[in-house]
Amino acid sequence: MMDVADELGFMLIPETAIRGCQLQKWHETYLPGSVMELARLSRNHPSVCRYSLQNEADPAWAAILADSISTVDPSHPLVFEDNQVGHPCRIDGKKGHAFAMLHYVDYPKPSSTITGMGEFAWDWTQHSPGVQHAGGGLEEFIYYATDMRLWDISYAAGWDFINYWPNFLEGMNHDKHAWKQSCYPGNRIDSADGWHSPVMHWAERYLHPYLVLDTGLHRMNRPGSDLAHWPSVTSSYHSGDTIKRGLILFNDGLTGSTFNLTWEARWDSSEGQPVNSGTVQGIFIEPGFHKELRITLIAPQTKVDQRKLFVILKYKMGETEKFNENHVYFWIHDRPQDI
Repeated sequence: MMDVADELGFMLIPETAIRGCQLQKWHETYLPGSVMELARLSRNHPSVCRYSLQNEADPAWAAILADSISTVDPSHPLVFEDNQVGHPCRIDGKKGHAFAMLHYVDYPKPSSTITGMGEFAWDWTQHSPGVQHAGGGLEEFIYYATDMRLWDISYAAGWDFINYWPNFLEGMNHDKHAWKQSCYPGNRIDSADGWHSPVMHWAERYLHPYLVLDTGLHRMNRPGSDLAHWPSVTSSYHSGDTIKRGLILFNDGLTGSTFNLTWEARWDSSEGQPVNSGTVQGIFIEPGFHKELRITLIAPQTKVDQRKLFVILKYKMGETEKFNENHVYFWIHDRPQDI
C-alpha cells in the first residue's frame, strides 16, 4: 500500500496502535517501542507526510513518544489525536514535539499555535439531541472544513468520505462496503453517482485552493441546503439599493501573491445580459493565507416584482484565471412607489 502511495502521490499519516478507547495503560517498553517501529517502517516512504503518535490516549504520553520516535526519525512532523485536552496545544519533549489534532469538539477560533481537527464533523448533537454521534454527512464536513479555513486551521479530517466511498466505485453499494460507521444509520444512496453528485461539485468549489467565498451566502446556506441549486437561500435588494458584499479570497496554491478580482453583474443567469462590472487590482495575499475584500454595486432598475441578478467573480493571478464563481445571485425587486 505504501509503495503504491509513493508512486501515485498520495499522502499518508501512519499512526500507532496506541488508542485510548481501548483503555490502554502506559508501558515503558511497548509504547515507546511501537512509535520507533512505526518510524522504521515508514521513514523511507516519500508518501509519509507526518506521524500520529496516538489516538485519544493520555496527552501526557505525547512528550515521551515524541522523544522516542525522534531517535529513529527526526525528520517528520509529529501530531497526536486528542479529544481530552480540547484546545490547540503543542507538547514538547526533550528531543521532539507534537501538535494536538482535536476530535469531536467545536472547532477553535484563531489560535497562536498550529491547529488541526482530526476525526471531525461527526459529533453534531445540535441536530440530534442526546445522540453522541449525530452525523451530518459529507455535506456537513465540507461546510465546516471551509469554515475552519477562515480561522487558519491547518488540517481537517472527516470520516464522512469513508461512508461515501461506495458511490465512487462501479458495482459497489452500502452492504458490500467493508467498513462503515454504525453512527450513520442512513449512509449514502447506493445508486448515487459519486463523482458527479451535487455534494462533490460543492466539495470541489468549497475546498478549492483559490476559493472566492461570499461570506453572507456561506452563512445563509447551511449543510442542509439544496446543493443542486446552491445557493438555495440568498439576499434580496430593491432597485437603486447599494449592494455591499463581503468576500474572502484564498491563496492556498502556494505560488504567487498578487491577484486581480473582476466581477460582472448579469440578469437572469451567469451568461445573461450584462448590467455592471468592476475590477479590484493588485490584491496582495501571502501564499497560504487569505484576505477579506468588499465589493459594492448599485442594484439595477427592474420593472418586474423580482428578478435574479447574478454576480460572477473571476479571480486571476496575472492572466491566469484561478477561480470562477458563477453561482452567486441575488433577488432584485422593483422599488415600491411612495404613497
